[in-house]
Amino acid sequence: MERSRAWVVIAAVAAALIVVVAGLFILRPFHFGPGGGGSTYGGQIISYTSSVDQTALSYYEWLPNGYDPNSTYPLAVFLHGLAQAGNELLTNSGGPGIIQAAQSDGYILISINTRTNDGFYVNSPYSGPQQQDVVDAVHHEEALRHIGKLYVFGTSMGSVGSLSLGLNHVLPVAGIGAINSCTDAFEAIEWRIQIGLTPELAEIQSVTGGKLPGQSAFATALTYYMSPARFYPHNFSGIPFYIVQGGNDNRCPNNPNFTAWQNANDTVLTSTCTSVPSLAEPPNCTTPLADLSAADPSQYHWRFVYVPRGPHNLNIMNGPDMFAYFSGRVPDGLVWASPGGTPYPPP
Repeated sequence: MERSRAWVVIAAVAAALIVVVAGLFILRPFHFGPGGGGSTYGGQIISYTSSVDQTALSYYEWLPNGYDPNSTYPLAVFLHGLAQAGNELLTNSGGPGIIQAAQSDGYILISINTRTNDGFYVNSPYSGPQQQDVVDAVHHEEALRHIGKLYVFGTSMGSVGSLSLGLNHVLPVAGIGAINSCTDAFEAIEWRIQIGLTPELAEIQSVTGGKLPGQSAFATALTYYMSPARFYPHNFSGIPFYIVQGGNDNRCPNNPNFTAWQNANDTVLTSTCTSVPSLAEPPNCTTPLADLSAADPSQYHWRFVYVPRGPHNLNIMNGPDMFAYFSGRVPDGLVWASPGGTPYPPP
């Protein structure tokens, strides 16, 4: 009899613990993924619905320190990289610094949980309306909060999406950030062919119906659309550009030992006429932002953070520097940095 009562008590305690633990997860979302578990650093997951096909979607949201629901705040939208998800800021050791920088600098920050992890933030019949998904997330956040200026930034695939959304004028952005950026999608695909990155080619082809540019009109047009910094850099007019690139980046190289196309250099500092005829890339010479800003310094603004030993990784990013740039506290120009470190003048 006593033993039965003991088991009843144990069962009741266990049930109570289950309820408490479940309540904790409901009240404060947690993520358990590669690298172990961790909190959302004061964030929460917001649900919304696609305006195109009613797919259930979500994004992480972080509010600024001292948030006042009656005040207006700038909104920063983070777009994750290939094979990542909206929790990339939580699973990557460089992410918390970005979150905390946004919070301390007075920005609302959201990070999109995309419907697939390889959609390149474009609308495609093969991968869904993933560009519109980002637009819907912004509009949903605008319905929840008082939003002022809009900024979009991302890493790798997310930087391609940031440039497409901003320079194609899909969203009225006040600034664009690009980390580990492939500013010419044709060259990015060609590089993957050269080094045999078959899985990443397949992920790129997920948005084109299995075709490479040059193999179908749609694939060629979509790759052109994802290369606005190469083909129409004049659209940077009035949009400050913050770019971080590593010298040891082996996915979007900025190193002449890797490839002739220098993604960041030839977008910001120098010009190139290199193209990929085998992928039907239109012949075109770049007009770097340095030339545009020299001709019209009131309209063209850029800050290029070069990380000599930086890999293709979010950890090269210094979050406080980017938000300080968007807020006008640090100047235009070329600076150097160690991975995640404070920028300094070029040696």
